[in-house]
Order: sequence, then C-alpha cells, then structure tokens
Amino acid sequence: MIKNYLTYLLFFLFIRTTANAQSLGIGSSFNHLSEGILLYYELPLNKNWDFDAGLRIQVNTLSLNKSRQDFAYYQSGYAMHFPEYFGLNFRISRKLIAYKMLRLDVMSNLLITRQSIMSKETDLLTYNLNFGQYRTSDIEYAKAAFAGELTIGLKLKVSLTNRLSVLAASGVGVIIMDYSHTTYSFKNGGTMKSSYFFINKERRNFEWVGLDGLPMMFLGVAYALR
Repeated sequence: MIKNYLTYLLFFLFIRTTANAQSLGIGSSFNHLSEGILLYYELPLNKNWDFDAGLRIQVNTLSLNKSRQDFAYYQSGYAMHFPEYFGLNFRISRKLIAYKMLRLDVMSNLLITRQSIMSKETDLLTYNLNFGQYRTSDIEYAKAAFAGELTIGLKLKVSLTNRLSVLAASGVGVIIMDYSHTTYSFKNGGTMKSSYFFINKERRNFEWVGLDGLPMMFLGVAYALR
C-alpha cells in the first residue's frame, strides 16, 4: 500500500513539474546511508526562492565500505530488491548573495528512502592472526525500512551559459530510521542473528548527519528548459 502511494506521488510530481519546470538536473548524491544518482526538476518560486524535487537512484557500494566492529557504518544502506533502489529527494533554497555567474543559497534537503542495511562482520581472532588485516567472516543485513534524512546547509550555483549551470551543495542534520534490530546472515541463507546495529534496540532510531562522519553532499549540472 505504501509503495502504491509513493508511486502515485512520484507520478503526480513528475506530471505537475513537467508543465512548469524551469530546469532539469542530474548529479551525484552522497548521503549518510547511501549514495546514488539524483534526477530532478528545479522550480524557481520567485527571484529569491528555488524548489526542486526528484528521484534518487541508489548505487550499492558495500564492497567499498569497511565495518570493522559489526556496526552499521556510513554508506551501509543497500538495495536488495528493485524498489529499494529509488528514493524521493526534495530541496528548497533561498538566495543569500549573487554576483555575476555565481549564486550562493541557504538550503534544506530531504531524502526519503526505503532500503536495507548491510554490515560486514569481522572475526577479531582472524584479525589478530593476520597481523591487523581484517577478513570478513559474515555479512548481516536488516530488512528494508523507511528512513528520512533532513539536512541544512549551503548550495552554490555557477552559471556557465544562459541555460547550463553547475551546482554543489552540502549540509548537516539528522536521519530518522525505522529499522528493526533483528538481522539475518547473508552468507548463511537468511539465518536470524543477534545484532548490534543500533545501541537503542528499538525502532525509530536516529543519527546525526555530518557531525560524526561526512555531511550530505551533492554535485551536478542543470539545464534550463526555458
């Protein structure tokens, strides 16, 4: 049911913004749990305010991440099934200063996802025997759950031509998650495991974005449709 509501919302969003869109953009989105490609429409509300909304397509990067103590570290989000690859991203910004081809905005960014969490489990005995080289003994995962990441920061826009612009944004904030503390072994066919993913073993966990790790970051280009 929730998937259907999200599908209807996204369809309505695209139909609505296609008729009024001022710019179409694409870029790389780096978030607390995952990273991916962001496709979006930018809608100038007036000369000072901009709003954009779009689809974030996740890129799985588990092989590049290290979780050395059986915890969910940054970039631990994982799309195990096709719907989990897609998230909704909303951003609103207000102009602070502008000079010639440069414009600096204060902005707020919201990313809504539903994805799994995966973590590499390391055998400390194996680590000691291999002189400090970690070896993965298992990969455990928590089933997909919703998460909302809200950040506040700055957005820089550089107009290269009348229609083509480069955008960069970064922000800090909070992410609220609804993951269960129950996890399963990926290597052992979904065997249930005890987990230490979160210190608080209840749902509605939250973590700070950008205070104990990297902030939200975005880099992309936008093309004005008219």
